[in-house]
Formats: sequence, structure tokens, C-alpha cells
Amino acid sequence: MAQLEGARRIQLVGKWIILIGCTLATLFWILAFENTTASAVFTSFAAIFVRPLFLGAIVWAIGWIIEGFQSPPSRN
Repeated sequence: MAQLEGARRIQLVGKWIILIGCTLATLFWILAFENTTASAVFTSFAAIFVRPLFLGAIVWAIGWIIEGFQSPPSRN
């Protein structure tokens, strides 16, 4: 049971990493359209914040795989 809960927590961390990465990338992308003189700078910052999306996806997948190897809880 503790292993299954650990896998779910790993998945939750992965989802939060993805959510934060999406939020920051979207924020910087919107700011790029507000300030046209610095759009290249903001676009490069948005590209930097896209990288956590890949990290979050990997963490989420690891949790999903670990959860798949756990035996289902017995129903008594």
C-alpha cells in the first residue's frame, strides 16, 4: 500500500511540474505580445520554461509505470 501511495505522489509531482511549466511558458508568451521590442527575449524565456514540461512528463511516466507494477489491493 505504501508503494502505491508513493507512485501516486510521484505522479502528482509530475503533474505539478507540468502545470507550473505550462503556466510560466504561457505567461512569458503573452508578455512577448505585449512588448514587441523585447519579443525575442521573452520568446527565448518561454522556450526555457517549456523544458520543465518534458521533466514533468518523465516524472509522471515513472510514477505511472511504478503504479502499474504494484499489485492491486486485496478486497476482504
